[in-house]
Amino acid sequence: MQHAKLSPFMNPFEEEHAARCVRGHVVVIDDDANILKAVYALLELEGYACETHASAEAYLHVLNYNSPSFPGPHCVLCDMMMPGLNGLELQSRLAEINDAPLLLMSGGCGIQETADGFRAGALDFLVKPIEADILLAAVAKALDVSRERQAQRNRKEELALRVASLSERELSVARQVVQGRINVEIAQDMSIALRTVKHHRQRVMEKLQVQTVVELVRVADEAGVVAKIRTLMTEYGISAADLDVASSTGKATKVPHVPRKKKVATKPAGVPKYLDPVSGKTWTGTGKPPAWIVEGVRKGQSRDDFLISKPAPAPKADKTPGKSSPAKKPAKKTVRKVTAKKVVAKT
Repeated sequence: MQHAKLSPFMNPFEEEHAARCVRGHVVVIDDDANILKAVYALLELEGYACETHASAEAYLHVLNYNSPSFPGPHCVLCDMMMPGLNGLELQSRLAEINDAPLLLMSGGCGIQETADGFRAGALDFLVKPIEADILLAAVAKALDVSRERQAQRNRKEELALRVASLSERELSVARQVVQGRINVEIAQDMSIALRTVKHHRQRVMEKLQVQTVVELVRVADEAGVVAKIRTLMTEYGISAADLDVASSTGKATKVPHVPRKKKVATKPAGVPKYLDPVSGKTWTGTGKPPAWIVEGVRKGQSRDDFLISKPAPAPKADKTPGKSSPAKKPAKKTVRKVTAKKVVAKT
């Protein structure tokens, strides 16, 4: 059934019925009209919302119609032996469409029928004539079970929404964290930076609203994170067998991946390297000096006191012919012929 929204414009009858539904909604099914009237009066007197039907078919018709009802716990009190659909058959039908706890009652059933009722999932079996205290105690117990089931269902829906907010990469990180792997192992397996793993892990903790890994494992178990990841990874072409959790060891098999090519940073030749012996930090000598260099100079130390590698001298070109570099050919001399001319001085 759909839950009706509490409107501020409800009439007094609807307000009273909504308050009764919050306490508990009991559906009574029996082919005896006198029993329906007596149980209805008793439950209404106790402050419950009561609904009566003369047959199981009539109640199933109401469920199929999906009429809205006010939120609150609910249970079904049904006679075991009725013409048409009996209590056991109703229980099997309710298991498919509703999770309401079922109470069976009868005045002529034996031990076998009682055992069949419990095996079918009935919460309790009441023998007619039923005393008022016994009936009210059974109803209160069934409503408590209904509250617990509704709380679990609401919890799963809430967790499902949280898990749906995770990205594919965050789901993969969450799966490996649940398996007990540390950040370094996750970074190596996923071929990503360590700080990226820490970022995704922090985002997972925030979105799932947990503080510790223990809480994360519990939430993952409740929400089925592993199953969610298995579905998503299968859609992306990864075999589901790689995500199965080994029952004997409790560890999951590694998901095959293609390692990325790491870029190797090439340092220019002739760059010095300075080391801080306290913090272990290094400096290449370019840019603004770090604080520990400035503090050392202020105390009278030289910058060279922190130097651990000197710049390599630039290789000299070998001018010997036939070895490292070919001998340069001598430049051709241009011979200029000068023709002597007689210069006649004009007198």
